[in-house]
Amino acid sequence: MYAVIATGGKQYKVTQGETLRVEKLEGEEGSTVKLDNVLMVADGDKVEVGSPTLDKASVTAKSRRMAVATRLKSSSFAVASTRAGRWVTVKAILKSK
Repeated sequence: MYAVIATGGKQYKVTQGETLRVEKLEGEEGSTVKLDNVLMVADGDKVEVGSPTLDKASVTAKSRRMAVATRLKSSSFAVASTRAGRWVTVKAILKSK
């Protein structure tokens, strides 16, 4: 089973137990996060697609750690901005009928 979710302005294909880096996600390290913007859920041959999201589907994930990357301008090598992201591990993909 896998799902396609939207968070932080991007779309991700997720499966249970997978760890991925997402942007713009609130929450403390170690907390459980519920992601409600589920665009699609596939279970074997059965595929459900939302328009634009599935109302009764959600993905729960555990927040792992916060990472901050620094962007550099290539011409002067000065710090332009920082970009933050959070590593999460998908705990479950839920859908109710």
